[in-house]
Amino acid sequence: MPNIFSRYDRREDEGAINLLEKNNAYLNEAHTRYIRPIVFNRYNKPPDLYDRHSYQKGAVALHMLRFIIGDKPFFRTLNYFLHKYSYDVVDTHDFMKAIKEVTGQNLDWFFEQWFFKPGHPVFDISYSWNEDIEKLKLRIIQTQDTSKGIPVYKAPVRIAIVTPEGKMSKKVWIREKKEEFEFHVKQKPLMVRFDEGNFLLKEWTFDKSLDELLYQLKKDDVIGVMQCKIKNFSNFCRNIMIAAFGFPDDAVFKSLSGNKEIRWGDHKRKVVAKYFNARPGEDECEFGERLIQGHYQEW
Repeated sequence: MPNIFSRYDRREDEGAINLLEKNNAYLNEAHTRYIRPIVFNRYNKPPDLYDRHSYQKGAVALHMLRFIIGDKPFFRTLNYFLHKYSYDVVDTHDFMKAIKEVTGQNLDWFFEQWFFKPGHPVFDISYSWNEDIEKLKLRIIQTQDTSKGIPVYKAPVRIAIVTPEGKMSKKVWIREKKEEFEFHVKQKPLMVRFDEGNFLLKEWTFDKSLDELLYQLKKDDVIGVMQCKIKNFSNFCRNIMIAAFGFPDDAVFKSLSGNKEIRWGDHKRKVVAKYFNARPGEDECEFGERLIQGHYQEW
């Protein structure tokens, strides 16, 4: 369990980054090579299975299991399983049986979707807040292609909502392709986090406003900050341009990123303009990252 060791040996942030790296390593293989179930018996030779599905996806799946059943039942199950089957040949079904015997819970549904079927969930997330009735409505849609045996996933997920009054965290269960959840929220949210704690193996899109992105960059945990930068920088840069220059057009982004000096009167535009000179050999991603860093540090 390398992730558990990382959290113990190098503290929580390093452990969280280690888990994110495993998630991303599996996703890279799923996008560039193939998808298959973790439990798989079609191969030319055993080393064919020593891939990112078995190791990285398997590690993330076990971390999800720990989240679902809780720390104490999870480690009691490991202890029971290792002692009961010491020096024996076992398979996944023996581990499933051990979970039932220790916790009394039937987790067959979990193993069916994560171990015996291929793929992973892809979420499209959005929310709206109604000031009049003090309600936040969160919409979650699973958009993965289910034609290749990938299921519609059932999973608990932690939602964090931050307002000027503080933060509340709620666990909800996703069971259908489309889900809507409502929360009583008195004030306009400063930030909404989907999957607080980063427990789920997933891909997702979650467009956010400029104000929320700025708040997340400054206040969120290390994974939230990293995900904010990586997943939202294009939308982030576009929002900055609209706020600072009044131009929503992508062509303006390209023209402003040329090698020319731009002068603006107010502080906001000075900070942004300072990063609008592209460096030799710099691609759009590198330029966007400099823009985000400059905006985050000085605005």
